[in-house]
Order: sequence, then C-alpha cells, then structure tokens
Amino acid sequence: MSDLLTSSPVAGLADPERRAAALAAAAEAGWPSTETEEWRYSPVNDLGIEGLSPPPPVARSPADAPGRPLADRAATVTVVDGSVVDIVIGPGWAEKGLVIETLTDAGRLADSGVGIDDEVTAYDLLHQAWSPGVLMIRTPTGLSVREPVVVRTHHATRGTVSFPHLVIEAGEGSD
Repeated sequence: MSDLLTSSPVAGLADPERRAAALAAAAEAGWPSTETEEWRYSPVNDLGIEGLSPPPPVARSPADAPGRPLADRAATVTVVDGSVVDIVIGPGWAEKGLVIETLTDAGRLADSGVGIDDEVTAYDLLHQAWSPGVLMIRTPTGLSVREPVVVRTHHATRGTVSFPHLVIEAGEGSD
C-alpha cells in the first residue's frame, strides 16, 4: 500500500482536502479480511495492490480503448484508467430523459455510496482518494430502456490501479 499512500491525491482531482483525508485514513484502516462475509471468498491477500499507484490524470480519447463499434445501443460509455473519456447517447434517448454524466463535485462524490453500509476498508478509502469521479446513469420515472447501455472499461496504464465508480438511479417504474 505504500506507493498508493505516498502518491499525491490532489493531482488534477476535485476536492483535494477530502481525498487527502481518505488517503491518510486508508493507511490506518488496513486491508479487508476474509473473516468478514463480504470478503470471505475474495483473494484479498493475492491482489498485489501494494506496488501500484494511481494512473496519471491524462485525458485520453476513446480510440485508446479497445473494442469494436457498437450499434443498437441506448448509450455507450468508455472508461479508461477509471476516467470517463467518452459518452455517446443514442438518437432519441436524451429527449426521453436518459441522463449519463460524470460527477466530480465534492458533495456528490461523498454521497455516492462508498462504504455506506459496510465496514470501511482501505479499498473504500483508496477509492475515495483516487476515483476521478462517479459515472451516473439516470432514467426518469416510467422510462423503459430496451436497448443496452454499454459501459466499456479499459485499464491502459501498467503498474497502476484505478477505481471506477458507477451509480445507476432508476426512476419509479422504469426498466
């Protein structure tokens, strides 16, 4: 964990004070244990996160992410190294109320659900320190999205760890 804890959490990310506090707390929280139910079947001791660092906050183009052109989709989102680099909402879906955005302001990030109901671990805190933002997908009341919303995630930078975050808010009666 030392490389992650000695890196600067403020480089180009919103709310540097909150992120620095989360980073400091991660050093004290420790890694989760397989003795707790949510981590019982996870190889937490074999993840090898200790030698990694967060990727640099460099803007990338969707061309940096592997994949093929996607058709017949309500939307396609491309995430590279934890950062949303492209959002394409299909024709007519925005007019119907489908909203896809990246949240980066402090209050919305803090309320985005990391470690809310569970014991807060170093992973939760590192997520709070290093996640560049939250990918928010919203559907209004009654909207039926029958075509897929595809989120492509690609990790491009060797020796780094990223913490992408997706939240879906579905209005009542939507599907």
